[in-house]
Amino acid sequence: MKLGACTLIEKIAEGSLAEIYLAKAPTKAGDEKCLVCKCVRPAVAGDSEFYDSIMVELECAGPLRHPNIVTIFNFCVDNGN
Repeated sequence: MKLGACTLIEKIAEGSLAEIYLAKAPTKAGDEKCLVCKCVRPAVAGDSEFYDSIMVELECAGPLRHPNIVTIFNFCVDNGN
């Protein structure tokens, strides 16, 4: 399944709010990198309070760079297309 430029390979975790997938994405060098995609469940995607909390998570974690912290590469909204 595709999500933006990413190809979702396999579900590796799920919770009540989101599913986590192992994915791959093309790089500028022409090869592929492995990454993880957090996909919010449709049931909560339209909840403005939940959306606001995700945005705070992105604002706080986005600029952090450390070997023990996941790097956020991208944020996108997919309307099921």
